[in-house]
Amino acid sequence: MPRYIKQRDNYSCGPVALINAARWSGSKEKIRSLRKRFMSECECTFPGTSLGNFKKVINEIDCFKIHSMCKQPSIGRLDYNLDVGRIVILRIRSELGGHYFLCTRYTSEEYEVINYNAECKTIFKIPKNFMSESLKYIDSSGTSIAWFIEKNGD
Repeated sequence: MPRYIKQRDNYSCGPVALINAARWSGSKEKIRSLRKRFMSECECTFPGTSLGNFKKVINEIDCFKIHSMCKQPSIGRLDYNLDVGRIVILRIRSELGGHYFLCTRYTSEEYEVINYNAECKTIFKIPKNFMSESLKYIDSSGTSIAWFIEKNGD
């Protein structure tokens, strides 16, 4: 299992999601180097990573491949992509704003997520019904988005 990280502040979830996806894909680049690179490329400062900057950076990364992307993904679509060996970078919306994190596997009851929030352990489990509700949330800044990620060569 890769060594995943969690964010150390309230605004670097976008770069941290990219770092964790790079680690999952087998990137040997040091975490410190990835952090510096993605923080700069995402122009990540308070209050956080903008969707526009995140999209620009994720589409230029060469250490993994985006299989597809969709807005307001269903639980079924998450499960299918995890079943075939992909991971998912999620951007969810809530009353607190937006957040980017990784989803790496699931059971019939829960999802394993990486960097879910600052108060949780790096690897955390969330109930499937909670994930379902989170994916449906829409506000004036948008809706949930999923990027389905493959390792290069898959």
